[in-house]
Amino acid sequence: MLSIARRILVVVSLIAVPTGSAIATTAVAASPASSHIAAPATDPAPPLAKLGDTSPTVKKMQKALIKIGLLARGSADGFFGPTSEAAVTMFQQQRGLTVNGTLDVPTATVLRVVKATTILSKGARGEAVRVIQQQLLALGIPIKAGADGIFGKSTVKALKTFQRSRGLPRSGKLDAGTAAILANAASSAPPLPPTPSQPAAGQPAVPTPAPVSANSAVSNECAGLANAQRAAAGVAPLTVNGKLNSAAEGHSGYQASITTMTHDGPGGTSAGSRMTNAGYRWGAWGENVAYGQADCSSVIAAWMGSAGHRANILNPVFTEIGIAVATGSNGYKYWTMDLAAPG
Repeated sequence: MLSIARRILVVVSLIAVPTGSAIATTAVAASPASSHIAAPATDPAPPLAKLGDTSPTVKKMQKALIKIGLLARGSADGFFGPTSEAAVTMFQQQRGLTVNGTLDVPTATVLRVVKATTILSKGARGEAVRVIQQQLLALGIPIKAGADGIFGKSTVKALKTFQRSRGLPRSGKLDAGTAAILANAASSAPPLPPTPSQPAAGQPAVPTPAPVSANSAVSNECAGLANAQRAAAGVAPLTVNGKLNSAAEGHSGYQASITTMTHDGPGGTSAGSRMTNAGYRWGAWGENVAYGQADCSSVIAAWMGSAGHRANILNPVFTEIGIAVATGSNGYKYWTMDLAAPG
């Protein structure tokens, strides 16, 4: 269950395919319209900790969750109870990990409970490397040599680009955390747009689409659709706030500029800091992001089809909203919905 307390943030992310079907970053199965690239099948390792466990590892996990604001101070008792399970689940949702509520190896790696162990690195060759390259390419991250099965300089660069976009250490090496987040993101990625043909001699070239700023009409339309969903659930409507629109617009523009869906802004900034920078004083906030949706109707439907995003939209704590969209050079639209309550 997602809940928001004063000054406690909830962040969930969405990768949506152009058809309007939504797949959270935690999904491992592709929709019919998505480009699914499956990693070689392996037996999953048992979790390091799970509900009901008591251990020093659990206490270390709890301290890490306290540090990022997902557990209350003083709650690191070493017992993996329902509160810890909910915090781990929320962390997995935030980071695009597989949501299972346990401290599995990928989650422990991203949370830095355990040291990252390299799975693949520069110089490696084979089908496993090819799968990673295909996943990166599916996300629109270029690799000079393509999916050739050779972990060379261009693959290192591409992996660093992905790690940066997801707030991971930019090692250029594949560890368990990076592998899980990459696989989940790639399984939900829309198919790459066709390469435009070269214009004939004497004909003007088609310009590369520039990011398109959201305007009040788009924001009002999307907010109206969100409010219709809230009304159906018996929740008070949201009011469009210009400062939240500005924060959302800036982040959609940033996502479009790097052609990557992410909650992290330049320098790893969060939605909360972007709202503050836009002049909005918040008491609680949430954010939904998406890409590939054609219009407000499609993106709202996609978010409502995902439990975490639906919870954000219907959360009665939030009273104000800002929504924006921008188009990247790859032709895809990048959406941001910022929800908040003033502090």
